[in-house]
Amino acid sequence: MVDVAGKTGTARIINENGRGYSNKHMASFVGYFPANKPAYSVIIVINEPSAGDIYGAGVAAPVFRDIANKVYSSHLRIQPELIAQEKRTLPNILNGNPKRIETFLEDLDIPYEKIDKKAELVSAEIKDDKIILSPLTLKKGLVPDFRNMGAREAMLLATKMGLNISIEGYGKVYKQSIKPGTRIHNKLNQKLFLKP
Repeated sequence: MVDVAGKTGTARIINENGRGYSNKHMASFVGYFPANKPAYSVIIVINEPSAGDIYGAGVAAPVFRDIANKVYSSHLRIQPELIAQEKRTLPNILNGNPKRIETFLEDLDIPYEKIDKKAELVSAEIKDDKIILSPLTLKKGLVPDFRNMGAREAMLLATKMGLNISIEGYGKVYKQSIKPGTRIHNKLNQKLFLKP
């Protein structure tokens, strides 16, 4: 549950003719959260509540609470108890497309450094509490190193390099039938072995 700060409000609605007030009400709650380090602000306005309660505290505040709890539980960046962990374990990242890898790292707020901004493929390595993305060197006409790639990246690369490829297993490539650096020719069939 997240600490919030806010203010309730209850107002009578003016008559349709513009003179005086009707017996109808508007309930509201405006607030922000987390209270000690605000990241979100929300205003809830309920026009003519009909469940019996007409006050902001009883009608609009519970809606605000539910929204705040939902947002808080799904946005890890604003949870101080998670941010305050002494040391988080960085994930092992498969080699592959730098844009996909960077999007993943940014979404999870994982620190990284990209060595070559123009690299088509990168290898990911954990170093000094961040992920280092180094370019994977591809040599035209030579079998690339598929190890530590997912099936999708391996298939795309094999097609680009003109290799016939077959895959056994699932997960990431841990072994390949033809040694990296071998010259590619028409009848070369590469088999990749994957495991979780």
